[in-house]
Amino acid sequence: MKTLKYFMYVAVDRMITLNPGALQALMSWLEKADAGPGEGFRLEQADKQQFSLRLDIPKGGDRIIRRDTQVVLIVSSDVENDVGDASIDMNSCGIYLKQG
Repeated sequence: MKTLKYFMYVAVDRMITLNPGALQALMSWLEKADAGPGEGFRLEQADKQQFSLRLDIPKGGDRIIRRDTQVVLIVSSDVENDVGDASIDMNSCGIYLKQG
């Protein structure tokens, strides 16, 4: 008789979300930057409190936030795991990342 072993791997989902105001701003910036097909903004972490955005194309393992077919935000699994749950929002000062 064969014994079958089942393993269940549960991933802890840490997610960075994009709020509507930030989505609109990033879409506008992509248009102004004349982003090519498949290009979006990559979220990069300079240190624990500083982040930047740059135009890039997605790579394997990236999480991609799209609007329709347009790539808007690209987040590597390393950045997402380091940051944890967070939202990117927009206010009168610009775009900011709110953790937790």
